[in-house]
Amino acid sequence: MAIVPGWDASSARAAAGAGRDCCVDGSADATGDHDVWVPVDLHTHADFCDDVHHTAAELSQQMETAGLGAASVLLWGNWKNDLAYLTGLDDSVSTPSRLVHFDVEISGFQAATGGHLLLLGLPPSAGPEVWLEPYSYPGGSGIPIVETGFGRLAALRGMAHTWTWPADGTFPSPPLGCCMALELPVHVARGGIDFLSTEYDFDVPETSGSLVVWERLLDSGFKVPFAPASDFSCLQSRVGALRSWVMIRGALSYSAVLGAVKAGRVVAVADDSPRWLDLRVHGARLGDTINVTSGKPLDLEVESDQPVEGLLRIVVNGQSVHEETLPAGKQTRRVSLVVDRSAWIRASIPKATTSPVYVTVDGAPIRPSADAPCYFMRYIDQLSGLVDSRAVDVGPDTDVALQGYAEARKVFETRFREAGGTNCP
Repeated sequence: MAIVPGWDASSARAAAGAGRDCCVDGSADATGDHDVWVPVDLHTHADFCDDVHHTAAELSQQMETAGLGAASVLLWGNWKNDLAYLTGLDDSVSTPSRLVHFDVEISGFQAATGGHLLLLGLPPSAGPEVWLEPYSYPGGSGIPIVETGFGRLAALRGMAHTWTWPADGTFPSPPLGCCMALELPVHVARGGIDFLSTEYDFDVPETSGSLVVWERLLDSGFKVPFAPASDFSCLQSRVGALRSWVMIRGALSYSAVLGAVKAGRVVAVADDSPRWLDLRVHGARLGDTINVTSGKPLDLEVESDQPVEGLLRIVVNGQSVHEETLPAGKQTRRVSLVVDRSAWIRASIPKATTSPVYVTVDGAPIRPSADAPCYFMRYIDQLSGLVDSRAVDVGPDTDVALQGYAEARKVFETRFREAGGTNCP
């Protein structure tokens, strides 16, 4: 695999032809003959947090400095003034190798109570449906936004700030700080979001809740990619301070980037370094599902590029099954392992992880843990009580929220039984 240490045409041309897949600039190979790794930041802002309006040209310049190929600039603060930017098209400052695209974050007003939703790839037809008075309605749940509001039109729907999730096995509960992702498991169970995001280093204990909740969802059998971003200028001071590599095929486009995230072809990076990682399982790419027979060895290929030496880990159903220290620079390792049950598999190096490849053994669904869906069943019981008592006030959305929570709980209960669970205390 050839990769690009930064996102520019010259380094892309140097990489072309160096491997069976290559990274190219957006003007090359529109026929789709090559896999293209693109570094992206799917959560930035032009307004509000630092009291400065950052023009699209300024954001594009930051992207160039950071070596990014695409950035989502999300409306949420200066709502009425910025609504005109929501055209469904790439901004006019975009080039074939650098895309600036305006979309929406559900944040900064009432509807953010249940968590900050990222609605990406909204079409031009969404414009008339976007609220003109978002501070008064919807209430506090994302359920009506995702399922009946304009959010249903988004090509890609994510939830930000998963670093707010407790890493110690407890539940999010009042008093609520910034951005708590209260409805995250509800939306995952109901098919309402396509990816999870975080804006802080997921490798450190203080903000590792994002990995904890993500792996519990994977252990519950959900196929959810993990795509960090910067939240410039609110939580990080630089566009691309956290980023995701996404693998597209052929020419760069915003729809191709969003489609790659939805398909799970994502590598999460917790800083602004050019580190990179890839994993294949029996030739299958990130996000793919393959079926194997019980007892058959799996051939894994890991490719990495990191600035200093660091520990490679292969993680299967949340357990590290292979560890070795890799030197700095481009490396390739091959690992053989046998899994005795259906599994999700990811690879990690310091400050980077792939989204999983999924392996079903003899056609069985991936249900490695009854504890994980039980945890979410108990959490949804708590959340329902908080909303019903108005300890968490979602206003006019209360009834639809409680109905949605009950439906999500049934999904987790089904998966709990499928995993062999009998009693969830």
